[in-house]
Amino acid sequence: MPQLVRLFTMQPTHDVILIGCGCSSLQWLSRFMDTESAEQHQVLILDKNETPPDRTWCFWSKKAHGYEHLVSYSWSKIRFASRFGEVSHNIAPYSYQYISGRDFFAAADEGLLKQPNITRLTDEAAATQRVNGHTSVETTSGQFSAGRVLSSVPDPAKILQNGDPKPLSKLWQHFRGWFIKTSEAAFDPEEVVLMDFRTPQTDGAVFFYVLPFSEDYALVECTVFGEQLWDRFAYEEALRTYISTYITAEPYEVVNTEEGRIPMSQRDFRKLGFDGTEPLGTAAGLVKPSTGYMFLRSLRDVESRFAENPKAAVSPRFSFYDGLLLGIIEHEPEQVAGIMTALFTRNPVQRVFRFLDEESSLAEEIRMFATLPWAPFLKQLAKQTFQSKNPDS
Repeated sequence: MPQLVRLFTMQPTHDVILIGCGCSSLQWLSRFMDTESAEQHQVLILDKNETPPDRTWCFWSKKAHGYEHLVSYSWSKIRFASRFGEVSHNIAPYSYQYISGRDFFAAADEGLLKQPNITRLTDEAAATQRVNGHTSVETTSGQFSAGRVLSSVPDPAKILQNGDPKPLSKLWQHFRGWFIKTSEAAFDPEEVVLMDFRTPQTDGAVFFYVLPFSEDYALVECTVFGEQLWDRFAYEEALRTYISTYITAEPYEVVNTEEGRIPMSQRDFRKLGFDGTEPLGTAAGLVKPSTGYMFLRSLRDVESRFAENPKAAVSPRFSFYDGLLLGIIEHEPEQVAGIMTALFTRNPVQRVFRFLDEESSLAEEIRMFATLPWAPFLKQLAKQTFQSKNPDS
């Protein structure tokens, strides 16, 4: 009882608390600090990591997004390849852009996070509770509270709680990449290989992704859409084979590596959030389930939150499309290469980008779907319709 009385009577320690200091949190904070009188609000950032993750973000864009100063590489062409065909596209007015996580977080450290009203604490949120108009946050070093608390990370207790039989995600986009330096010119520095399916389709839909930074330096990444996670040796064997077959037979040096996994799930991650908090980024379900892209999707969500008439972060129409593709990846992954081949070889790439950005019109979508193999989608439609009518089957 004394603890409960203290919670009801204590004054908030801050005006705003951010749990997590990743991409989406910093996007939100940057936008918040642009608002009138923001400097008068005391902001606390709680993040368990003393140093930010070493990662990158890539995306296509034709509009200003406010982070142009952090784009270290940009490409004007993309290539798609599979055993069914190959095509190169000039993507104007879009460009494919690369932001280094190192640059992104360094810029935040040097500018945004130096604001006198912002405090960053290396600590982990253990539990939250909404009490008397504010949210209290328990951490390993003490208790904090604010009228507004936002979180880009899920509540670990909810992930592990009994009675929730669902895994965090059944399908994953998982990957391992090598930054390689070749002994001769091997890359077109103007062209990204967005997807190359000319590789064995083992344990999922498998493709390669190549970001060339110069004629002799690039990131070559093995990416898998599937249920079964790979070990490091499986990725590296696939990388060696792909490089020797399609890039160069000459010696090369592996300068650095990156790896990760992204949930390909339509699960409502907001239900896993801390009580009394507003979810951001991945915790708000803003990773697009069918592609894994998140940077601009999160940024659009942040802008919408500050608009007079906020829009829903996820369109029901596009959520339906994602569900069909996820079903195909789960049950017929061998069909994915053919579907993607039709998508990129039978459609203007600008239409494809509008569709993947969820900005296309229904008329455009109908024209695009007419170019795709129908059977896998009809099979998934029938399957999901049956399951919705017979949830216990």
